[in-house]
Amino acid sequence: GGLQLDYYKTSQFTNNEFNYELNATYKKVFGDFSFDALVGGNLRNEKRESIYAQTAGGLSFRNYFNIDASLARPTFVNPSYPYYSKEVRSAFGKASFGYKGFAYLDVTARNDWSSVFAPGLNSYFYPSVSGTIIASEFFPQSLKDVVSFAKIRASYAQVGSDIDPYRVNLQYNTGFGYGSNASLNIGDELRDGQIKPALTGSFEVGADLKFLADRIGLDFSYYQNNNKNQILSVTLNGATGYGSNLINAGQLTNRGIEFALTGTPVKSKNVTWDLNLNFSKSKTIVDKITDTQQNVIYQNSTFFTNSLNLKEGEEWGYVTGRKFNRDANGNMIILANGRPAFTTNQFIGYARPDYTGGAFSSLRVMNFDLGFSLDFQKGGLFNSTTRAFNMGSGLSTETVGLNDKGIDWRLPVAQGGGYKFPGVLADGTPNNKYIEASIAFYNGMQNGAGEMFMIDASYLKLREVRLGYNIPSQFLATKAG
Repeated sequence: GGLQLDYYKTSQFTNNEFNYELNATYKKVFGDFSFDALVGGNLRNEKRESIYAQTAGGLSFRNYFNIDASLARPTFVNPSYPYYSKEVRSAFGKASFGYKGFAYLDVTARNDWSSVFAPGLNSYFYPSVSGTIIASEFFPQSLKDVVSFAKIRASYAQVGSDIDPYRVNLQYNTGFGYGSNASLNIGDELRDGQIKPALTGSFEVGADLKFLADRIGLDFSYYQNNNKNQILSVTLNGATGYGSNLINAGQLTNRGIEFALTGTPVKSKNVTWDLNLNFSKSKTIVDKITDTQQNVIYQNSTFFTNSLNLKEGEEWGYVTGRKFNRDANGNMIILANGRPAFTTNQFIGYARPDYTGGAFSSLRVMNFDLGFSLDFQKGGLFNSTTRAFNMGSGLSTETVGLNDKGIDWRLPVAQGGGYKFPGVLADGTPNNKYIEASIAFYNGMQNGAGEMFMIDASYLKLREVRLGYNIPSQFLATKAG
């Protein structure tokens, strides 16, 4: 141990965002036609500043808490964003056309100029067009008795996006001083200053239908998003002096469906029961990364080498990691030391779910109201470091049990304990070797195969239960009188 020196540290964070906007609107009706228009501009300034300083070597005077009281040179630590300044200038417009209250057409256009990018590359334009028609206006009354309302819609839009400032050019980081000399180091990411804005094109069609005097409703949509010029940090060979390279690359296609089904099975003066069910399913495919790279590691797990990847031709969220080796019959292959064999960089699954949804029910009886809501998800994976650490340290319940001899496997092998991995040796004979439980769970599992710690993300949640009572207005009026 040692004596803790007196010290003083201070930190300050300042975030500011200012928006200046000017709009002009115009509205006019021409017989059966209506026209609305808007033009405008916006100027957005964002600025963040932060500083962290701490004394070193103690204080020059007891209880004098000030950076100036530092006996040695104070320590100044750079936060993630010691300084952040960004300006985006925008010009936009919108025109809406309507006909007899059942047909509508909207057109928008916007152009942004972001200070993040180099001059000549900092402008990005993105338009949109959408149309809606209320088809039920043309239905005969006999059909309206069944389909009481029908609206069909379609749209196409583009959206541009930038990144945080100072990500485009080569980064120089301030380091700790060497005596009286300042220090700088070059960042680990290669940047050429020629990054362009990312663009996403989105197409959607859908319908809003109501049946039987609006007692049943269905809202359905299909969409496709095409992403290009994605701003990606791709890995580089360490011999280049950099670990990654920031580039415009990647083409991703996202397709999906969404629908919401509503219904009122019971509707009377004193009782009303409303139901709602929603469902969505989407898939994003990585069409291309670059001409020379077919896989990008999006994120690595802190432990056991699992990684989230963008792999060309595969769904977004391609998870790889260590997996146990198995024979043709699915038996785990055990090494001579009693621990299972594994292979690195193997496909484990996809991080994104197959589908998601929810349900809601509301029952009103007189003045009482009972409601509940559910959420559900099928598929997907998440990385559980908690399970890994609990297993490796013997804290989880799954590390407690009896071996096939009926003896606590946490006891030493010499006393009949020990853990035996189910599986076969390389020659196909059954594994009969017992090893200490600490080795089995720490070396064989926690540090063995990361597939054990990719957890199925499926769930069914009771989100809310609500019981209410509406006090009659007549009662309140009587009391107030």
